[in-house]
Amino acid sequence: METESVGITGQILTQNGVEIEDAPGSGVVSRILIRDTGIIHVVKVRDVEWIHACRNYVEIHAGGKTFLHRETLGRIAGRLPAPQFVKIQRSLIVNAHKVREVRTVGKGQYSLTMSSGVELPTNRALHEIHDVIMAA
Repeated sequence: METESVGITGQILTQNGVEIEDAPGSGVVSRILIRDTGIIHVVKVRDVEWIHACRNYVEIHAGGKTFLHRETLGRIAGRLPAPQFVKIQRSLIVNAHKVREVRTVGKGQYSLTMSSGVELPTNRALHEIHDVIMAA
């Protein structure tokens, strides 16, 4: 079981790493520390392009790299800035600031092209996609 405790200057100490809150007590983080073999990567939330769920792990795609982080999609989504990060499928969250274009792939089906050029399918209707991008 993962436990949290609030440390100095709004740091949340977790089993997986330290996440720095934007405003102490808000639960919203500005950086995610991801443990790797002998290395701890500091990933700024604003640099995250998209996140993909893989059971109890998430793949965080940021700065042209992919980081594997032991946390569920729902749990990490709860600590990301809500209007900026949006769930577009059951297993995908995107940073709306990193969406470059929306493409039609079929009748009522769309994909989002991210700033890196990666295309991600979405189950959302066009008006929902528009609202999400405009709200970010």
